[in-house]
Amino acid sequence: MRFYYTIIRPTIAIFVMLFLISCEDQIVNQCNEIDFENGGNLTSLSTIQKNIFNVSCALSGCHSGSNPAANLNLEDGNSHTNLVNINSLLNPGEKRVLPNNSTASILIKSLRGEISTKMPLGASQLSDAVIDSIALWIDNGALNN
Repeated sequence: MRFYYTIIRPTIAIFVMLFLISCEDQIVNQCNEIDFENGGNLTSLSTIQKNIFNVSCALSGCHSGSNPAANLNLEDGNSHTNLVNINSLLNPGEKRVLPNNSTASILIKSLRGEISTKMPLGASQLSDAVIDSIALWIDNGALNN
């Protein structure tokens, strides 16, 4: 138990603080809405869309517009259709998001840097807590909620 209070708990607190500090000025309020230390998470697509996709992925030159990277448009109203049960262009035969199986989902592998370049490319990397929350959304069925 002593290990938890001296090592684990402060480490978690540092990751949460780094995530909040890394938020750009225009999204500080959105980032502050999620209190990971007290059990907050991104377990609905609408929350993931608002706090992650809209500010880190669905940007000009990335996953938005008429010619998005990897043919993956993550703008509002498009992300579920373009992610869930859709084959990856980079890893054919694997799903971008396989409901109920985050470890087999290309999205999580990309966010963790397990395949190709770690996403989001050219932006602040997502914390493990954020990626774990997205994985939880997938493991809970990747609902369009």
